[in-house]
Amino acid sequence: SSVNVAIQIAVQKGYDPIYLVGCDLGYKDGQPSHFTPDYEQGAGKLRAARWANMDTLAAHMVAARTWPGRIINATIGGNLEAYERINFLDLFK
Repeated sequence: SSVNVAIQIAVQKGYDPIYLVGCDLGYKDGQPSHFTPDYEQGAGKLRAARWANMDTLAAHMVAARTWPGRIINATIGGNLEAYERINFLDLFK
């Protein structure tokens, strides 16, 4: 959900296009989903991956549908297909 908030802030600041990097929708049951295994400890137990992935995808679909600017997914791999895709390495040519 932090990415969706970051998109909203970028829109308010007038950025266009907005590039997403590292948005893979790769939640897996029983496995940590962030850079540190301690991230999910506050809830006591991880959400089912299918719900985490579906909720996140729904929020991205709303962003893609409601803003006329460009949001571009530059993530290598992953399952987020709500936006136009670009190869991450092409950003630096």
